[in-house]
Amino acid sequence: MAADPRDLADFAERLADLGPIRFKRMFGGAGFWVADEMFACWADGSFMLRADAQNVAMFDAYGIDAWQPSIITPKPGGKVMTMPYYPIPDHVLADDRLLVAWAREAAAAADRAGQAKLLKKKRK
Repeated sequence: MAADPRDLADFAERLADLGPIRFKRMFGGAGFWVADEMFACWADGSFMLRADAQNVAMFDAYGIDAWQPSIITPKPGGKVMTMPYYPIPDHVLADDRLLVAWAREAAAAADRAGQAKLLKKKRK
């Protein structure tokens, strides 16, 4: 199911408190960026936020598992690819204040991942 461009634009607009949000279509879904880091996506019919060890408890508290892309076939041995994005709980999507708070945590996770990549490149 393709994302409706109006839904993507609305989602980005709801997160404007984070700063300028840009989005683009990719792999049948869409990615959302703030400060050059992808912190959210729309895929498999759901909006999702990035998580890492510092904010994954927000999702764990609701029994939400990391996204396993349906467009990627399992790796040899049956291992399924898991991405660091988690579906947003319905009650969070329904409340702009909560959505911005959760998105702020996702943006921080994306920033930490970006900083880790920079450090790795500097070491090479």
